[in-house]
Amino acid sequence: MKIERHLGELAAAHRLMMHGGACELLHGHNWDLTVWVEATGDPKTGIAVDFLDFDAFRTELWKELDHGIWLHRTDDLAGVLERGGVPVRLTLVDGEPTAENMALLILERLAARFPQ
Repeated sequence: MKIERHLGELAAAHRLMMHGGACELLHGHNWDLTVWVEATGDPKTGIAVDFLDFDAFRTELWKELDHGIWLHRTDDLAGVLERGGVPVRLTLVDGEPTAENMALLILERLAARFPQ
């Protein structure tokens, strides 16, 4: 059984150091997130994934990523932000923080939360 759940939009800034264009500049997007989970329904209830668990996952993810800045771990801007004393929600990733790489990061979190 496949379950689809629209989690909503989160807002975040990023920059792509190796882009070679305007995306090298810090800029923001609204990221619309829908997840799909494939699971077997419980024989008693028929429930494959409790939507309350999706809501809890969304809350955790938003606390980590929403209104944050996503940067490559080696980006000099990350060090500036960490030392700057300015409150910031910073997410560092091993690759460029592209939509594709951020989707993989979210997928890893989703798979950890819903191993079934």
